[in-house]
Amino acid sequence: TATGTGSGVDLTALQTESGKVESFEDFVVQCLSRPVLARAREVIAQDERAGLDGPVRLFRDDREIMVGRDALRDQVVDSLAGRPSGRVLLLGSSGTGKSTLLCAVEAELRSRDVPVVSHLVGVGVGGRRPVDVVVSLAAQLGPMLGTELTVPSEAGSEDLRRWWSDTLSGAVGRLGSLVVVVDALDQIDGIDAQEVIWPVVSLPAGVGLLCSSTTPGHAGLLAPTGVETVPVGALSGPLAREAASRWALASGRSLPAPVLDVVGVEARLPLWVRVAVDLLGDLDADDFDRIADAPDQAAAIAGLLRQELVA
Repeated sequence: TATGTGSGVDLTALQTESGKVESFEDFVVQCLSRPVLARAREVIAQDERAGLDGPVRLFRDDREIMVGRDALRDQVVDSLAGRPSGRVLLLGSSGTGKSTLLCAVEAELRSRDVPVVSHLVGVGVGGRRPVDVVVSLAAQLGPMLGTELTVPSEAGSEDLRRWWSDTLSGAVGRLGSLVVVVDALDQIDGIDAQEVIWPVVSLPAGVGLLCSSTTPGHAGLLAPTGVETVPVGALSGPLAREAASRWALASGRSLPAPVLDVVGVEARLPLWVRVAVDLLGDLDADDFDRIADAPDQAAAIAGLLRQELVA
């Protein structure tokens, strides 16, 4: 029950069936908390059975919408799914959507039943040292081979590298093919660039590779091992416009055409577009109070969004 006022309804003092007085906002949060938490527990249980950590799941879920990369995704998938498997480095500056493309390629490979093991360094799950990358990949590879792989992490570096190469060779012999996926090579801890990326250098025959980096030097280090560098850059103006529209719709919003026109006036990094859409979603009651007296509310809202975006 809410109390009527001269100008509407007072939603700050709602009386519930239990006799408790609280705000409408608190009441709704309380009502929705139980089903939301129940669903969250179901998702957590599903992820645990699939071997996914929560942060990894969130990272992947946040990158499900991909705009303007379909042809590039298909090109990379065809290279990695072929026999023998190809090797690809996605190279570009931060915010170009490399991780989104990498996740899309990986998902397509799995849908084609291509054996894949992956480690997303940027998520920070499992550590960022080279040996942590190997431990993560080996933990996924073991069940695929029907065994438990124990990484000799205390052994000397050469012994560890030999073990990793022999393990991958044995996996290819058992599985027929294998693709190793490592996102954000540039975020692996270490000083010497070549030493840092050794888990993906000189992979044995039959092992494909998909990795990403912001470090141009990685292209030169990986080229002798047969790795093709695929540049990933900004979205064209029209694609940036489409991306903004799709990201807004994913959160239940629709942006006016004049606002989308501002986004699409020039090439944009995907990260720029995502941040712009998030900023537009932060408009609150105070912002709309400023245009409350405007005769054309649709045009006023479009102008408000456009000002926020340009700013």
